[in-house]
Amino acid sequence: MLIEKIYDKVYVEMEDKTQEDDFSMSDKLNILAEETRVEELDKEKLGLLLCKACVIGQRQGFIDGWKFVYQLLGESV
Repeated sequence: MLIEKIYDKVYVEMEDKTQEDDFSMSDKLNILAEETRVEELDKEKLGLLLCKACVIGQRQGFIDGWKFVYQLLGESV
């Protein structure tokens, strides 16, 4: 498919930058995990922890998505 070819061409060029973002996100998740006392987790605290982790991933996905759109627009111009 054409869209797959476009994705592969644009994404492959962004892969190094994306990997840096992944490491940054991983660092944030590690800090969150280190601050958490597993022995004190109940159902509510676990839910809050998972929500915080999801927000970190969602934020990074949003940023990466816009970087991809920007790169894609640049390629199409």
